[in-house]
Amino acid sequence: MIVNIIIGIFGILLVIYLYALAKDLLAHKEEFKQEKGSFFLLTPLTMGIHFLATMGMSDFNLSIPIFRFAKLVDDKRIPGTLLTATAAPGLLIGILYLSNVEVSVITVVSLFTAQALGTVVGVRLVKKMNAATIRKVLATALIFSICVIVTRMVWTGMQEGTLTALPLWVVACITPLYFVFGIVQMMGFGTKSLSMSLLLSLGLSPLSVLVTMLTVAGISGWAGGMQYVKSGLFQRRIALYSALAGSCGVLIGTFFVRNLNTTILQIIMIVIMIQAAINMLMKKDKKPENEETNKAATEDAAVNEVEEGSQVNEE
Repeated sequence: MIVNIIIGIFGILLVIYLYALAKDLLAHKEEFKQEKGSFFLLTPLTMGIHFLATMGMSDFNLSIPIFRFAKLVDDKRIPGTLLTATAAPGLLIGILYLSNVEVSVITVVSLFTAQALGTVVGVRLVKKMNAATIRKVLATALIFSICVIVTRMVWTGMQEGTLTALPLWVVACITPLYFVFGIVQMMGFGTKSLSMSLLLSLGLSPLSVLVTMLTVAGISGWAGGMQYVKSGLFQRRIALYSALAGSCGVLIGTFFVRNLNTTILQIIMIVIMIQAAINMLMKKDKKPENEETNKAATEDAAVNEVEEGSQVNEE
């Protein structure tokens, strides 16, 4: 009963988003016509990205390099384009998985609420936190979780988790972690892989993990997408193709995943987590422009002082 209510809410949110997007497109027909991206490029692109998203891959990580390589979106509009592109497919993933996979409603609601509260707090804390340090801590935690999952698989003879719900005391223990996930998410860190590794290591079945993780992500994507539709700071052509072709990719992907051998699915998820950990460790922070300017000015001043000192000595 409660699951049906959640599915109904997701359906209402999907209609609201599609209405808002259609209204924006009608009001900006000329801008839409001038945007880059053809039917033959965006249809397979958005379909493929959201097909892979049904297995837990980050559509953000898949989209950003493609957008930049093909020069489809300028950097200023990338955040808005990513969120508007994931809004409709993300909700559809939640609807399809909740309709076909057994999952604990208490777990989903508890973790989503905690992460949502974390994002609110994260807005205020983001400027006070060291991104490089947090990235290393998250990568280390992710690698540790991967080791736990692999060790358990080897110990049990490649058997994946079978739980569809976690005990209430376990949910109570991990809920604060999702609050932290919400905070670090505001710093630009993807939390899908972290959530995936945590839930798999606790013994949830791969399908239950996907439902829980992607349902939480679907609500977050919808909220961000609505804000950017209102602001207009996004690539409308990509948003439209994602809502249409991307949703077709979701339909195919969810059918594929539901019929995929669960051991193979878990191996795919582990590979995704390893790739996410490597990205976290390899990524370098860009120095703020002001910091670089100040550093350059300091170096110039030092050079001038040395030159002046040399002239004095020569005299």
